[in-house]
Amino acid sequence: MTDSPIKDYSDEDDDAEFYCDACEKRRNLNDRSYYCAEPGCRFVAHIHCLITEILCFLEEESSFNISQVVKEQQDEEVISSVVEESSLVTSESNRIEVPGNLNIAELDDEIEKLRIEIEALTAKLGAFERRRAHLASSTI
Repeated sequence: MTDSPIKDYSDEDDDAEFYCDACEKRRNLNDRSYYCAEPGCRFVAHIHCLITEILCFLEEESSFNISQVVKEQQDEEVISSVVEESSLVTSESNRIEVPGNLNIAELDDEIEKLRIEIEALTAKLGAFERRRAHLASSTI
């Protein structure tokens, strides 16, 4: 990130037209810009365009990871429900159990897993709502 004028090529005139590689709109040489410092890379973008791209990427990456966790948890739930149905057990009256021989500690574990799933889904919902708001504001 720099405040220095960034040209696409060093031999270009200051009066040449320069464009943001992210949004492809014209950029002013005096605006803050991001440029890729890797040799051979000529990526130059408005700071706000880059931040938007990074946030979108992080939201997509986050929702992918959350989706994987949710899918794995759903798979586990299906398996455990099949096991529970096939192994209904009654126990002593002083010990609380549910189908599948789950004791209180195991129920607490299941409750915690569900809370984590709720948090993940809430985070995913928030990401979608932010993305929608961003898209809605950029189309106005």
